Amino acid sequence: MQLSFIFAAALAVFTSSVIAAPQADTDICLKICYADKPDCTAPSYAKQTGDCWTCCTPSA
Repeated sequence: MQLSFIFAAALAVFTSSVIAAPQADTDICLKICYADKPDCTAPSYAKQTGDCWTCCTPSA
């Protein structure tokens, strides 16, 4: 076999395993920092982290 074929096959196996890996069920939050609790549109919700408020959307 040629070395390039082995490299391509190994790359394909690695790529498919990364794509097939399960994703964490974490909510997606904006990176903005509000001083007060914001009015988030559904299905988003307000979440406080430290002194900051932001809007988060459930991932599932």
